[in-house]
Amino acid sequence: MLYALDEWIRTYQPDWRFAFEVSMGGFIRTTYDPEDPRQKQAFSSYSGKRVDFLLIDRYGLPILVIEYNGTGHDLSGDADDRMAVKRLALQKAGIPLLEIPEKMARVQIMAAISEAAGAALKVKTG
Repeated sequence: MLYALDEWIRTYQPDWRFAFEVSMGGFIRTTYDPEDPRQKQAFSSYSGKRVDFLLIDRYGLPILVIEYNGTGHDLSGDADDRMAVKRLALQKAGIPLLEIPEKMARVQIMAAISEAAGAALKVKTG
């Protein structure tokens, strides 16, 4: 996955970068009243969760989150719950999510990234 993503960036968007194991609280910006327990709970539900890969544009803005569902995806048995929280937070933030299943071929991974990144750019540029 890592090498396919690196190759995709070098080939299609050389001015983009990616990071891995990024805390969602580090790239999803929200303004909330810390005195409001509901808002605090909502922020706490996702802020410490990590995404596998975050693609950013040349300005450092998030473009796409990629989750690789490999062998280590559900070691603790709560992957579905964690993913539901991630999906909702990313949806509300307007950041697309691409989920890659285990054993997907490199060419398929690159095609999936192209499709998801293309859709993300269309949304951002309107």
